[in-house]
Amino acid sequence: MILVVIFGLILGVMNTLGTIIGIITNQYGYTEANASLFGAIFIFGGIIGSGVYGGFVEVTKRYKLATTIICWCTAITPISLVFALLS
Repeated sequence: MILVVIFGLILGVMNTLGTIIGIITNQYGYTEANASLFGAIFIFGGIIGSGVYGGFVEVTKRYKLATTIICWCTAITPISLVFALLS
């Protein structure tokens, strides 16, 4: 049940961020084309991250560590996005 909640929160954060990325980028003066590029980068990063963490779990069998790392990355990503947009 804890895993369902954790993965639900991860999915919720990333879906919310993907949905409102256009609104966030417009606030900082970026165009819709930039917002589309940010969305594509999120998708590409998710695909790469899935491959990396999938391989990590397959080799080490450390599911709890992989889940903890993914949770921290999901928490840090929106915060780093705001700082990246400010610069």
